[in-house]
Amino acid sequence: MLRPVTLSYSERHDGPWTAIEDGLRNEGRYLWKPESNVTDRIFLRLDARDRAGNTGVHILDQRIDVSGLVPRGTILGVDPVGN
Repeated sequence: MLRPVTLSYSERHDGPWTAIEDGLRNEGRYLWKPESNVTDRIFLRLDARDRAGNTGVHILDQRIDVSGLVPRGTILGVDPVGN
């Protein structure tokens, strides 16, 4: 299979799961930019299929903190530009 991997997340270890991406290549790395509606602490789930159609699932045992992954900022002031 060319794209056998699915990544998902959930607030709870037993789901329900929201897909991050389906049909990924098995490259060992994926960069994800969580949207602002994703809670700060989540479980990740990895589903993978082999060429024979067997499926394996791995769910992280502990939540991970993704709060620092969503950029936040505060405007402290404004300075005029030019004359």
